[in-house]
Amino acid sequence: MSKQVKTEQLIEQGEKNKQLQDCFIITPIGSPDSEIYKKTTGLLEAVIEPVLSKLGFKPVPAHHIASPGSIPKQILRHIVEDKLVIANLTGLNPNVMYELAVRHAVKLPLVMLAEFGTELPFDVKDQRTIFYSDTYVGVEACKKQLESAIELVLKENYEPENPIYDAIETNQIIKNITPESKEEYLVNRLDSIESTLGMLLKNQPKDDLPRMWAGDIGSKLNNYKLM
Repeated sequence: MSKQVKTEQLIEQGEKNKQLQDCFIITPIGSPDSEIYKKTTGLLEAVIEPVLSKLGFKPVPAHHIASPGSIPKQILRHIVEDKLVIANLTGLNPNVMYELAVRHAVKLPLVMLAEFGTELPFDVKDQRTIFYSDTYVGVEACKKQLESAIELVLKENYEPENPIYDAIETNQIIKNITPESKEEYLVNRLDSIESTLGMLLKNQPKDDLPRMWAGDIGSKLNNYKLM
């Protein structure tokens, strides 16, 4: 390949990238010779980049930010301003979890990924997450799921859900409901928790199941009047 052809291809690619929207990638990085860096790079190149390119985006992980200035400020700017963010929770890196909370706080479209075997914290365990395996078959499956998830969260009528806004909404509801309806509200919330726990624990060994379900507690509340 001649230098001229290669240069023309690079210019064409550069112009194409300018037309793509930024999608910040919240991800663990690690040192260049670390296993986590190899896995992160593989996920970016094999899954995230081709899917984003197809949908009009380009991935912007922190270690690809080349602009001068404060890296933390640029990271936060991407997290709170980019139309789309993808978070790789594999390894539960503290920086990743902090950046995830910042994205939750602005309530903008977010897709979460994690390698199979990742035990998500209780706060985000019930949030929609794509679990993938680090294999060829797993990569192809993940690409399809990621594309579908991105299309879903970018729909005009999509309403993001996350622990921060769930807590805010609950607090506002409690403030505005009448004393007579507080009992019913709390019982419904307990029933919802029971349902969630049931889904999370249905594959657990029988000996690991809790002794009392939220519904049992809720039924007991029916015998009391809340002040």
